[in-house]
Amino acid sequence: MFNIAICDDEETLIGELKENLIKYAAETNKEFCFFIYHDGSVYFKEGIWFCQSLFCHQKR
Repeated sequence: MFNIAICDDEETLIGELKENLIKYAAETNKEFCFFIYHDGSVYFKEGIWFCQSLFCHQKR
């Protein structure tokens, strides 16, 4: 199980990223648990001191 934190104030971007990650998980037989944040300050309040950024670019 991989924990994935997504932080963005745009609900549409969160939805697109989550959808792409769900497709990727299905293709690679992985399991993801998503944590959605709309404000980056929550990272510090909850004691999340490190994170890995994942940028997914979709071909259009």
